[in-house]
Amino acid sequence: MKPNDPVRVSFNPHDLNVLLVDNNLTSLFLISRMLRSCHYQVTPCTQPTEALILLRNGEIKFDIMITEANFSTEMNGIKFLETVKQETDVPVVIVLAEDRIDVVITYITKGACAYLPKPVRMEVVRLLWQHVVRKELLGFKKMDDGEPDSSRSGEDREFCGSSDGVSMEDEQKKVTGKKHRLVWTDDLHQKFVDAVKLLGIQNAVPKKVLELMNVPGLSRGNVASHLQVKSRKDNRTYARKLHRAKSF
Repeated sequence: MKPNDPVRVSFNPHDLNVLLVDNNLTSLFLISRMLRSCHYQVTPCTQPTEALILLRNGEIKFDIMITEANFSTEMNGIKFLETVKQETDVPVVIVLAEDRIDVVITYITKGACAYLPKPVRMEVVRLLWQHVVRKELLGFKKMDDGEPDSSRSGEDREFCGSSDGVSMEDEQKKVTGKKHRLVWTDDLHQKFVDAVKLLGIQNAVPKKVLELMNVPGLSRGNVASHLQVKSRKDNRTYARKLHRAKSF
């Protein structure tokens, strides 16, 4: 791929595979209908245990999961979310009937990528694909020391944190000798922050950030991992601000 070519992602909104979990049959039907009207492929189920079976058997590769938070079963919404995030890298959108900031904060800190209030609106459903694109662009599951997740398929690794089609595996081969743990010093972190600010958060993909930082020995994997850490911290900070604003 040429330097000026757009970032390639293996994604088509019309092919989006959505796992929908809601024990309210009316809500399940209505949200399913909205999703299908947006040409998403929907697999509906009513219980967390059923959803976990579908995720674990791997017959369908789900791009995103939308789940109700309140279940009248032995597994509550928090436990369900924690289990999904521990076992998969599927983005999870939480649907809540109650508009309580403290509850929203809890789900965000546990790994939810978004929160939707009930009743769910069509204009929000149409934009759900953005969460999948964000995951595709970053291309990284939780990893250690900026290395790609070994459980990913070769096809997934091809675009893992890369905007020019170069696999992270090939990039890592360029680094010779014993691998050392990268320490994000204050100076290195400031260069990272400056690069992200210059690009703007929407355009801050690992390759561009790496080029602007221009630090010898720093890899796309290191940058992508640090981007994820920053994103999680930003989400928690935003949630705390919302909570404080609500308390006044």
